[in-house]
Formats: sequence, C-alpha cells, structure tokens
Amino acid sequence: MTRALVWALLLYPQATWSQTFAKECDPADARSCVQPLAAGELAPFDGQLLTMRRAAKLAAAAGACSERLKLELEREKEISSSELDYVKAVCAAEQASAKTQQDLLMRRIAALESETGPSWLPMIIAGASMIGSVSMLVLSICLIKSAK
Repeated sequence: MTRALVWALLLYPQATWSQTFAKECDPADARSCVQPLAAGELAPFDGQLLTMRRAAKLAAAAGACSERLKLELEREKEISSSELDYVKAVCAAEQASAKTQQDLLMRRIAALESETGPSWLPMIIAGASMIGSVSMLVLSICLIKSAK
C-alpha cells in the first residue's frame, strides 16, 4: 500500500507539471510522451487519451497490483500447503489401516494353519505314485522277459 502511495505521489506532480517540463513527443516511444492536448487537437500517437486524474488513479492501481499479487500468492501457498498436509494425513491413515488389515489377515492364516496341522495327503500321494511307477516298471520288465 505504501508503494502505491509513493507511486501516486511521484506520478501526480509529474502529471500536473508536465506542461512545464514537457518534451517533444516521440511517436516511436509513446510511453515516455507527456503532451498536453487541447480540445480538437490530433494526438501524435495511437492509444487512449486519459485525463490527469485518471492517469494518476491508474498509476496508483498499478502500484497496488504487485502488493495484491504478493498477498494472493501467499494465500495460494498457504492453501496448497494445507491441502498437502491434508493429503499426507489421509495417506498416513490409509497406510495404517492397510497395515492393520494385513496383520489381521496374517493372524487368520496362522490360526488356520495351526488348526489343520501338517498335511500328510501330499506325501501319501507322492509315495503311492512312486510305488505305482516302480511296480509298473517291474511288471513291464517281467512281461518283456516272458515274451522272449
């Protein structure tokens, strides 16, 4: 805000005393031109014609614009930071919930394994298959010998 006031105080005297210090206006550099015009005169460049009061108001608004942008940037940073903190908290809670579910499932698996005990069925099947294979081999050899 102080910057805007200083800007307005510097620009307003320049605008009011511009007739005293006015240079010849260069159409190639319209921003540096300060040329008082009377009613009916043609402007030496294209653009908008402003009154001294309106030019001072625009300069004050332009000075305040940077301060407003800084405030809005700070506000957006704070909003983004709080949203990030919220997302982190939600992710941490979901991670804790998943860990709890994993622990519960591991306990269930351990309980089921302890209830059923060791399973002998695969060993019985493997042993029976082996005995069957060996007996088939011996039987084949005997048949081949007897056929000769």
